[in-house]
Amino acid sequence: MSAPPSSPIPTASRRLRFPTVPKAFREYFAKAVAVHKSLPEEVRQKALKLQIDEKKRDAHFEEADANSKDGVLDADEYKKYTELEFKDFCDFTGATIPYDDDLHKAGFAAIQFEGKKGVTKKDLETAEEMGAKVLQEMKAAADLWKLDKTEEGKKEEEEEN
Repeated sequence: MSAPPSSPIPTASRRLRFPTVPKAFREYFAKAVAVHKSLPEEVRQKALKLQIDEKKRDAHFEEADANSKDGVLDADEYKKYTELEFKDFCDFTGATIPYDDDLHKAGFAAIQFEGKKGVTKKDLETAEEMGAKVLQEMKAAADLWKLDKTEEGKKEEEEEN
């Protein structure tokens, strides 16, 4: 029996510390991507230039965790954290969109990877890596779709219609 075909995902993505991306995270990430796609083009272009500032992210985490200082954000603390991050995003990109409470509730539920009944810094790092993996998969799928839309593929499609 022959081996299954290799994945179109780049080898580097298979070296991540998790073998699969949970369905709940994929669903949350798809919602986040849809929000991103709905933004005006100039905001999306600025967002692409946004680099994660780990010091600022850590400061936001510490500020949100101020009540308990346990290193785990409960739902209310996570909301405060995401509001701080969202404000920075809007300030950087010039976006004037409302905070999406439902999106961030979905994020809170989807990124509790360590199982500590809340979100940890490690959970946020894992979510960042998983997001990168999902984006690579989306790009690979889009590239495969483009290959199917060659001139020959277009002729076949026209003949079918």
